[in-house]
Amino acid sequence: MTSKQRFLNALGRQKTDRLPVTTHHLMPSFLDKYMGGISDQDFFDYFGLDPIRWLIAYTFDPSSGEYFDPTHKEIGFLEARRICTDNWRFFI
Repeated sequence: MTSKQRFLNALGRQKTDRLPVTTHHLMPSFLDKYMGGISDQDFFDYFGLDPIRWLIAYTFDPSSGEYFDPTHKEIGFLEARRICTDNWRFFI
């Protein structure tokens, strides 16, 4: 079972091969000092954890009707500008 299948099954209250589990962040200094300089992916593979893939949209695709959310005034720490379309919008 892949990490994605495991996560989706857990969300759908279906059986998984094991509980989906991960760690929030990996510091390069930890990997260098205690794990012999292995990569993030090698760390997750070694401990059998499910990696989190962080994706941040930096720009929009105007040809598909996307644009930056004009109501998004303050951008928080590590937050990307919200992208919306006429069919997908954030309401607060």
